[in-house]
Amino acid sequence: DDFGLTWTKANGIPEGDSWAKNQFTTVMSELNHEIYVLSKKSYWEDYFLYQSKDFGENYQLVQNMGSSTTDKFAMCKPHHSNELFIIERTGFSASKLSKVDIQNENVVLVSDIPFFGFKDERANLAATMIDDYIKFVVYNDDREVFESIDLGENWEQIG
Repeated sequence: DDFGLTWTKANGIPEGDSWAKNQFTTVMSELNHEIYVLSKKSYWEDYFLYQSKDFGENYQLVQNMGSSTTDKFAMCKPHHSNELFIIERTGFSASKLSKVDIQNENVVLVSDIPFFGFKDERANLAATMIDDYIKFVVYNDDREVFESIDLGENWEQIG
């Protein structure tokens, strides 16, 4: 390692065209520095979730996310936790919260949220572990801020 002076292309994430996008990257420091990347290789291609267990040298496909829409997903590792969540905007006023099941290497639905959407705002998600629960925070295009402390089952407007 030369502290970033030279770089080597990673294996497993397809090289894309000029519309390719690595939307989110998260390092799970508590889990041997596993790296998760939400990426697509061209404008019309779906996003895929990839995982690396060797510090980013090689990536394996975890799941096809089923959409190419750039602002539809947000990925978040809550502070003080070793969990990874993805929120998906499924409609103008609907969303779903999923958890990356690190043990089984897939994505599982945690909460279908038919009453909360981002409207025209891009999906966003922030979170922190507090004692024995995770507090999630999101906002919509009306600049309204909401929180959930029960894995997305209920959301309360806080601002």
